[in-house]
Parts: sequence; C-alpha cells; structure tokens
Amino acid sequence: MNDPAEAALANWRHLLQNLSAWPYPVLLKDAERRWVYANPAILDLFGLTGMDYVGRRDADLLGPEAAELCGVADHQALARGRLSEDIEHIGERSFRTFKVPLEEEGKIVGLLTLAPEISDLKAARADADRYLACYQALTEINQLIIHDPDPQRLFSESCVILARHLGFRLMWIGWVRPATGKIDIAAHSPAVPGLDVADIHVVLDPDRPEGGGPAAQAARTDRTVIIGEVMSRPDLDHWQPYYRRFGVHSVAAFPIRQKGQVVAVMMTYAPTADYFAPSVVRLLEEGAGDIGFALERHEELRQLARRALYDGLTELPNRVLFQDRIQQAILAGARNAEVLAVGFLDMDDFKEVNDRFGHGAGDSLLREWAERLRRALREGDTVARLGGDEFGLLLRAESIAVFWPVVARVQSALSGNLRLPDGSELDVSCSLGIAFSPQDGEDAETLMRHADLALYEAKRRGKGVVQVFADSLEKERRGLQSLRARLAQALVHGEIHLVFQPVVELPTGELRGFEALSRWRDENGQEVDPERFMMAVESRLSLAITFSQYVLRQALSAWPRLAAMGHGGYLAVNICAVTFLSEGFLPRLWDLLAEYPDARRHLLIEVTETALLRDIPLARSIISALEGQGIRVSLDDFGSGYASLRYLQELPVSQIKLDASFIRTLLDNERNLAIVSGVITTARTLGISLVAEGVESEEHGEILQALGCFKAQGFFIGHPMALEEIPAWMAQWQAPEEWTFWAHHPWHIEHRKFFWAALTHRRWLQRLLSGNADREEQAQALAPDGSHRCRFGQWFDSQAALLGDPPLYREIGALHEQIHGAMIRFLHTADGDDAQRDAILQLSQTLLHKLWSLTDSTALPGGDDSL
Repeated sequence: MNDPAEAALANWRHLLQNLSAWPYPVLLKDAERRWVYANPAILDLFGLTGMDYVGRRDADLLGPEAAELCGVADHQALARGRLSEDIEHIGERSFRTFKVPLEEEGKIVGLLTLAPEISDLKAARADADRYLACYQALTEINQLIIHDPDPQRLFSESCVILARHLGFRLMWIGWVRPATGKIDIAAHSPAVPGLDVADIHVVLDPDRPEGGGPAAQAARTDRTVIIGEVMSRPDLDHWQPYYRRFGVHSVAAFPIRQKGQVVAVMMTYAPTADYFAPSVVRLLEEGAGDIGFALERHEELRQLARRALYDGLTELPNRVLFQDRIQQAILAGARNAEVLAVGFLDMDDFKEVNDRFGHGAGDSLLREWAERLRRALREGDTVARLGGDEFGLLLRAESIAVFWPVVARVQSALSGNLRLPDGSELDVSCSLGIAFSPQDGEDAETLMRHADLALYEAKRRGKGVVQVFADSLEKERRGLQSLRARLAQALVHGEIHLVFQPVVELPTGELRGFEALSRWRDENGQEVDPERFMMAVESRLSLAITFSQYVLRQALSAWPRLAAMGHGGYLAVNICAVTFLSEGFLPRLWDLLAEYPDARRHLLIEVTETALLRDIPLARSIISALEGQGIRVSLDDFGSGYASLRYLQELPVSQIKLDASFIRTLLDNERNLAIVSGVITTARTLGISLVAEGVESEEHGEILQALGCFKAQGFFIGHPMALEEIPAWMAQWQAPEEWTFWAHHPWHIEHRKFFWAALTHRRWLQRLLSGNADREEQAQALAPDGSHRCRFGQWFDSQAALLGDPPLYREIGALHEQIHGAMIRFLHTADGDDAQRDAILQLSQTLLHKLWSLTDSTALPGGDDSL
C-alpha cells in the first residue's frame, strides 16, 4: 500500500473496528466523501444493517434529503480544515456531531464523524477526547519503536508521552524479576518533586502487602487490571498514601509480553474515577503489545549483533570484534604510552583429534582451550577465536618484557597431556606468532597480518614455537606474492620443464623407474630454486591446480619417448599437496589419461605424507580410486611428518619414499640409522615397496641394502636429467660390485651397534686418507699402540675379552693391526699414492665383511655399547 492517504485511512479503520462497541454513531469517510467505515450504532440509526456500504456515497445510502443535509455539514468541516461541532436531529433523537478532518503529510485524506446523543454528551466528549489523545500518544510511541528500540529509552519516552497526552498523575514501567520476586521500576513520569521511585517496592508475592497491588496482579495473572476507584478498596491500604499524595482515583496495570512471557508491567495512575473507558483500555493494551514487540525486536537485533561479533562455539570475540578492539587499544595505547602485543595462536596436532574422534570431540576441545586461555590472561587482555583452531590474543602493558610471563602461562595452559574420548592421551602444544605495536604496525590490519606471518613461521619451525615478527617475514611474504605472479606467467609461456631422475635396484643397478621433477628457468635464463617455487605453488590452491595439470600433461606426453628408449618401468609424478585433496582432482586426472592411455599403467603419483594427514578419510578414498584404475600412489618424503608409521595402516599406498635427510646422515647419525631401520622393517612387514632418496655415495647403497632397502635414487646413481640425456646415462650406468655382497647379507636391528662400529672405523680411515683428520687423530694413528687406542680398537678389545678370543676374532684383530700398519706407512710417505690408499680401503672392506661373518656365528656379546 504505497498511497499515504489509503494507508492513513486503513489505520483509522483498524482502530475504529476495535472500538465498534461504542454506543454512539461513528462514521469515517475519505476525501471524496465515500464511506470507509460505519460502526453498528450508525448503521442501526439509518437502517443500513447488513448493507454493503464501503465506497458508496450518502445519496446511494440515505436518500436525497438526508444526503443533502449531511453533505452541507461535511463540506463545511472539510473547508474549515479543523474540528467542527453542530447539533443534528434524526427522527426524535438529537445528536451533537463532531466532524474531524484527517490529515496526512499536510493533505486532508478523510473525515471522521462522532455523534453522541445530547443526553450523554459530556461523558461521550470526554471519552472521545481521551481516545484521540491516546491514539496520538501511541502514534508517537510507534515512531519511537521504529527509530530507537532500545528498552531503557523506549520505557522512559513512553512514560513521558503517555503521561503528557492522557494527563496521568503518575505512570511507570518496571521489569518483572522472577529470580528476585520483585518488579524493578525502570522509568517513570512525570518527575514529581520528592518522589523517588526506588521507594516504591513492588513484590510478586500475593501474601505480602507490597504484592497486593494491581501491578503485581497483572504480572502474576498476565491480565490487565483496572480499578475504577482506589479509595474504596481496603485491599490496597498499603498503597493509599501514594494515591492520596498524588490525587489518584483510578489505576490500570498492563502486562508487557515478550515471546508469550510477562517481562514487564506498565502502571498508570489517573486523577478521576472510572477514567479507563473500554476504548482507552484497548488502546493502552495495544500500546503494551507494541512495546513488547519492540523488546522482542531489540533482543533479536542484539542476538544478531552478538552473532556478528562473537564466536558461537566458544562465546569469544570473533575476528571482526578482535580487529576493532585492537584498533581501540592502539588509540588508547598512544595516549597512555602503552605497548600492545597481538598474538595469533593455533594448536599443534589438533587435526588428529578431529580425524580420530570427529568434530564433536574437536569442538569440546576448543571450548576447553577457550576456557584455559581466559584463565591464563590478565584482566583487560582479550582472547578471540579467529576460526578453526586459531585464536587471537591482545595484550597491553607498559613494556615488552611484561608480556613474556603471560605468554609462558598461555603455553603452559595449552600444553601437556590431554585425555581423549577413547581414554588415550594426546601430548598437545600450541604455536604462537606475535607482533608488537607500535614497532610492527600502527593499525589493526597490519598488526594482525604480521602476527599471522609470525605464526606461519612458528608452524614451519616445528611444534610449541613462539615466533616474534621480523621485517624479513614481511619481505618473504611479498616475495612469495611476486613469485606466484611470475610463476603464473611462466606456466603460460612454457618456462616450466621436467627433468627425470632414475630409480634403480641397488644390487643389480637395474632401472626401475623415473621421477619427473619440475624445473623453472625464468625469462632471464636463471634457474629458480625448486623448493622456493614449490612453496609459492602450494600457497594458493588455484595456482597449485594449474601447476599440477601442467606437470602431469608434460610427464604423460614424455612417456612415448621413454618407452622408445626401452624403459618399461614406472613414471612418478609429484602432485602438489593441496591439489591431491582438492575437489575435482580425480575427474581432471581421468580427462588427462584419456589423452595418453598408454601411460596409465606406468603412472605413479607421489604426494607428501603430511598433505594426506589433513583429511585421512578423503585421502583414503582418493588413493583407493587411483589404485582401482591401476595407478599406484607413493608417500613422498616419508619420515619428515609426524605419526608416519601409524598412518601407513590407514592409507592404502603402494610405495613409500624415505626422506633424503635421513639417508644423507646415515654415516654420521646412529639415531637416523635406527629410524631408517625401523621404517624399512615396517614397510616390509606391511608389504609396501620402499625407495630411498638421497643416495650420494657408494656407502649409502651398501648401508641401505644391509638394512634391507633395495631400491634407491640419488646423485650417486644419477642426477635429474633432460629426456635427451637419458640414453647416455643408461649406456654408462653400472652398480658397484660391492652392492651385490650386501644384497645377500641383510642385517637385523640387534646388530646395529656392531655395524656402527665398523662404519665408525671406516669413516676414521677416510678422514686420515683424505687429510681431513685432526692432529689428535693423526697422532693416535702413528702411535705404536694405535690399533688399541682408536674407538673401534677399544670396542673390539672389550668384545674379544668377553667372547674368549675365538679364531674369527683373532683374524679380525690381525686384520685391524694390518690396517693400522698400512696407515702408518701411508702417513709417513710424503705423498701417499693412490695404490696405497686403495689397498687400505680394500683392507677396510675385508674387515667389514669378516665382522659381518660374526653375525652368522655365535651370539654377539653385550660389551661396551657406547659407540
């Protein structure tokens, strides 16, 4: 209904219909003097009961004579534009008619006629005036509700408006408090000298004097309570002093409801008896209903605002409110010379809880962490939930040093063993990135970005790390953004190319497969570090998908040339971590394989193990789908993630690749030797193929075979090479003869210390032969008893004593003495020749073989296991 005149008349018609019980005639016409509403009294007066009158004129309904008389009076009232009063006689009855022109936006839209009989004129006029005043008051209140639904302002202004228009000696609105059994007066009007509404005590208990009044009755019964003359009511003795003081004779109490429950009471005090005519009561009840509606609307708005600013799970501030509080704290800090710390924090290993126990357990854990953070912080600090398992901290202090005890409490609160739903315990910790204001940023957005960068670096460094923002992190972020943009263009211009690194069978050197590796030579011809540009790839999903499609297409298109070279093994392609678990990965792969059907059964997908741990069920379904199409999956960089061995049971992969960092340090780190041995044993037990990366020496191949790993790749075998370089490599590649020995002599974990003793001796010899030994090692080698002073000699002597010096031990001891003698002669020679060097290394190899023979004889003694 867009026409203001129609809207105004509709409102009046609605009001008059509610007052249809008025005993005197009421008639509403529009500006064209068409009938809009006639109450039953006027219809009876003119004998029109049951007739459809809406939209018709006087001439159609009353006849020419009556229509002419009415028309003159109507025309005069409309012409004056104000209330007119006259006497009219209809039959034997006399009426004093009041005609009220109705305006809307400065324009007359209708005419209201009230016609009480002369015998009841005074009372009718008072009722009409009171009714019109009440209607005007409620109109003002409704405007207030539309523009400002705040409860306190609404209560206060409503009291003022109603008291002014209706002449109440006093009125108030109070909250009903069931918990305390009271009604708390929130607003009142007028401001009476000497009146303190705090002195008006209203209780809900009907057995107490303060609970017998109309306000308490309305609250208890959820009904309007009207008392026409209070002075004659002994049950109101407690309130009579107030009535006499303010000259009150009649009162009315109206319940205010919110969602069907009485939440407040509107109490009115009138100066005359029987003040509250039914028409006024109905309007005031409607007004109480409007106020109740406003309370509901305000609560809904408050809840909406809270949902917009607070996290629904933990009831902590969300990112929007957190950012606003940071900005306010920056302004306050500038005035008070305070330092601010903004921290971004998340939980290490949180995903494991969701994966194992579901999101319900994860939510419960987040609520517990939220409560722990609240307790760990000081009054005035802020903790917010930013999303997932990430929280924000806002700390304020006079110096940076003050923050560190708080940070320590936070770490302590979120660290240690946590009992999980199945009764097991998870060792949890948190990583934290911190930025300080003003040095790291002078606005909320900058501080939050810097804290986020610091958290990213903390997570990259490990678990339980606290990282403070540094300018280098911002430079790295900008560099990463620039690199992403350059890389996107590189894909368009075809600057990314593939190289292929061979994977061989160690004992025979037989080629088993190639791994396709991405390389980027930029527009200036410079090679970009693969590790760096892969970080850029995996930092943006859209780029990762495009990159993976590009690499897959290049690899698959290379297969015909590899097959033509006689290669019938597999072709491994690394898939970006985020791509593998992305929506649509499998359909995109099937489309590519449809273009290269011959490559399907040779394709092996490699994906980093930690990527699959983000969503174990999804990873399992993708791997199963690939395996179902004959495409095998390999876990790359195995051992660099956490809980690797357990996840082998959950992911149906065909192959794992030992991370090169373990292999490169096998000769120097006994702990890595034990780890690699455990992984190999597990893989063999589960029937999973195993490939070792990072084989950079002949010794690496020996050790791996001794441990039971027979496939490998690395620089010793072959560098990553272009397609055209592969034939030359295939023609010249040959595995060392020594590798064949170890293929037939695998060892067991209980021989680790024994095997390490031999490796230690070999490394000692190599340092001496290469001139890299220190003075102490050279002096030891030249000493007459040097064979008993070296670490191997000390260990061997202790073992021989325990074993009783059997014949094989005597042979090994003699060989050890021979090696030391040859080493003395080599060191005394000014320029030890290659023949001497090779002879010593051959003796060392023979020593290792004889030592190995001990594993087939009697059980090894315990002895000194300190090597």
